[in-house]
Amino acid sequence: TGEVIGVNARGTAIGTGYKNTQAMVTQSSTADRAGTVTRAYRGPNSLSDWYLPSQDELNQMYVNRIAIGGFSSGLYWSSSEIDGAFASYQFFNNDGGQYGYLKQSAYYVRPLRAF
Repeated sequence: TGEVIGVNARGTAIGTGYKNTQAMVTQSSTADRAGTVTRAYRGPNSLSDWYLPSQDELNQMYVNRIAIGGFSSGLYWSSSEIDGAFASYQFFNNDGGQYGYLKQSAYYVRPLRAF
């Protein structure tokens, strides 16, 4: 689902997704939102350090999507906010384009973790 996030979630570079996601979950009314759902994900071995990737992290996931596997050909949210109403997403099809759209829109999320 879309996310209403504050100005602390504007990082786009690799390494900023975790901080962006933390900023997202500190906002009010986030129980069913992209950042909160991603942080609640436990994945294999019940690990708890998952986050929503930044715009550049998401793009690297797109570039390596075949090796990573498991992606749909739809739209995936990043944790990178554009402004109070819009956030960045990426097409996971042949286009691979990155765009911004209203945060309340429902797109895919793909949790990421650093290791």
